Amino acid sequence: MASKGEKGVQVFYPTSDPMFFVAAILASAGEKSKEVKLVGMGPKNTPVVEVRPNGLTGDVLYGCTGVGKYLCHVLDQPTLLGAAGYETAAVDQWLHYLEVRGGADDDLLGNLNVHLSLRTVLVGTSVTLADLLAWAVLTVANVGAGWPHVRRYMAYLEAQEFARGARIQAEQLSELNRPKERGHAFLKLKGDPKEGQVVTRFPPEPSGYMHIGHLKAAILNDHYARQYKGKLVVRMDDTNPTKEKEEYAEAILSDLKRVGVKGDVFTHTSDHFDFILAKCEELIRDGVFYVDGTPGDEIKEQRMNRQPSAFRDQSAEESLRLWELMKQGDPKGTSYVVRAKIDYSSPVGCMRDPNMFRCVPDADHPRVGRKYKVFPLYDFACPIVDSREGVTHALRTNEYHDRNALYDWVLDVTKMQHRPIIEDYSRLNFQYTVLSKRKLQWFVDQGYVEGWDDPCFPTVSGLLRRGLTVEAMRAFIVAQGSSKNSNLMDPVRLWSMNKAIIDPRVPRYSAIFSENRVPLTIAGAEPSTVEVPLHRKNPKVGNKTVYQQPRILIDQADAAVVNAGETITLLNWGSVAVTDVTASEDGTISAISATLSDADPRSNKNKFNWVPDRDDMVPITTIECENLITKPKVAPPDTFEDLVPATLKYEMAAVGEPAMGVLKKGDQIQLERRGYFICDKVGPDGRLFLVQTPDGLATGMSVRGKLVGVGRGGASSNKQKKAEQK
Repeated sequence: MASKGEKGVQVFYPTSDPMFFVAAILASAGEKSKEVKLVGMGPKNTPVVEVRPNGLTGDVLYGCTGVGKYLCHVLDQPTLLGAAGYETAAVDQWLHYLEVRGGADDDLLGNLNVHLSLRTVLVGTSVTLADLLAWAVLTVANVGAGWPHVRRYMAYLEAQEFARGARIQAEQLSELNRPKERGHAFLKLKGDPKEGQVVTRFPPEPSGYMHIGHLKAAILNDHYARQYKGKLVVRMDDTNPTKEKEEYAEAILSDLKRVGVKGDVFTHTSDHFDFILAKCEELIRDGVFYVDGTPGDEIKEQRMNRQPSAFRDQSAEESLRLWELMKQGDPKGTSYVVRAKIDYSSPVGCMRDPNMFRCVPDADHPRVGRKYKVFPLYDFACPIVDSREGVTHALRTNEYHDRNALYDWVLDVTKMQHRPIIEDYSRLNFQYTVLSKRKLQWFVDQGYVEGWDDPCFPTVSGLLRRGLTVEAMRAFIVAQGSSKNSNLMDPVRLWSMNKAIIDPRVPRYSAIFSENRVPLTIAGAEPSTVEVPLHRKNPKVGNKTVYQQPRILIDQADAAVVNAGETITLLNWGSVAVTDVTASEDGTISAISATLSDADPRSNKNKFNWVPDRDDMVPITTIECENLITKPKVAPPDTFEDLVPATLKYEMAAVGEPAMGVLKKGDQIQLERRGYFICDKVGPDGRLFLVQTPDGLATGMSVRGKLVGVGRGGASSNKQKKAEQK
């Protein structure tokens, strides 16, 4: 520990991903980590922690080696430094090597792979500071299949208690980091904002459920509102009555609550319709807007060719006459749109006389019914409402960057006094899925999914049903920060973070898949029960009762590798010696006989899970989701419809051990040797419907894959299916 007279220390980290290193140390220290205060950024965009053992400020340390060792002393974690002598020196050597490398390149991965080929950890037999820094460097890297020992090493570290705590600690540290240009932290807002004066907004359109891309926008806006002790406006952008439903608005608000985003003000764009409509009429009267009767496809072609509309130079009086037809919902009015007279030849497409208002006479708006026959488009309504609601910083994905000029133009011509500052950030995109609401609606309409909250969907509701935790969602978004660098994210990283959170806390159970399950009869066994831990490494999870009896069931896939005369291990029981294996003509195993054995269960090659053949076995249906598309992204000549798998969801029947009878909706578990699952519902007969939660491995763990050999991307797509039919 630091001496009483020692002053606190600000700690600066110059390595590539230091916040995970800091977080890992803090997580390892448990309650003692409260002695460390996270204070933000240091020089050269480096994260900073300040240690205050006695409440004072003091000197400065730089570098992971010095900082890490100091924190171990301050937080009373001497075991992280290694045993005396060789181990301490080896830990120092690895810290220096990892710090100098600064990232996981092929040289580093190659050296680690060789070193770890016969080792569990870098130094000695337990986790040290060297492992924490290695974990920090590797946790944001893409470790491919070519480095098997490094991947095994990372899986081991991810299973340790520190990894889950480190994810949470890293989120807290990242919340305070505001570097100038870092993809995993938040950028400082423009305009030198003052505490208490920042107003952000999250304006979802209630035309579908929130997906994980929307979640990034929500968390970013919420982050800045909280950081500056300002306000977050949650606004339903309800300007498209043909697509919006109250169901969607309620689902969005529910999802925001579930992920911990708390709006301070709740509004609707429709609250401002009268004002927006009046502004439109004023601009038509002034000749800034005009009403255009050109068919939509011709308008599109004219804009592409930078040609003016025949209606562009008509008088303001004529435009006002046509505007009245639009407002009344007259049949003739439905063929007109209001356009802004900006520059039809502009090199910026969105400035070529964009549409501002449209006529939708027969739609029932969820809030205002049929009061209005005309509705503003987003480009016109958004800047006006942002200004009226006092938004200081309008965060928009950089796909809107070219439209920023239009945003400012609208504020100018409407003479809005308050001008929000536009902040760009990168849109969140994922491989093997789509996030467009139009495309997601296609999946719903075609019956591929049961609804917007289907566990195979990338919506917030769907991902939660699939077992993604709120902690993982937030940690992943926070790690991306407000960077402007666009990229296509591999979902493996998201699910890896989720696994690190759930693995230390979910109970373990055994289940056998029903198809061709094999009875195993054990001569000499007497019915008995034994209490075993639900999690071998976490006794806090509790115990379960295991029923040991003469007749049990095992999977056909396991039975197929058993030979007479072999001794096998039954998990949570012991060793049995196989005396006979009965098979049918096609090779399917129909029965196995065995006797109890005194052999050490750890020495047997084959180790199987099993369930007792009892009336109180729990019926189970497992549900596994395929990717929405079979390629990482949609690129010509493919369309997304071409890449949709023939089947998105696979179900398999199973039976679980009696202890699973206590499970309820929302419970997360691990089926031993099968992967992670979340209980989606419990049927009237007690049947558990378990949705598989991806484990973050690039190859994925597939319950059907282990039985029928189907892996990631293995399902045929619509395009392949059509080709086969031809």
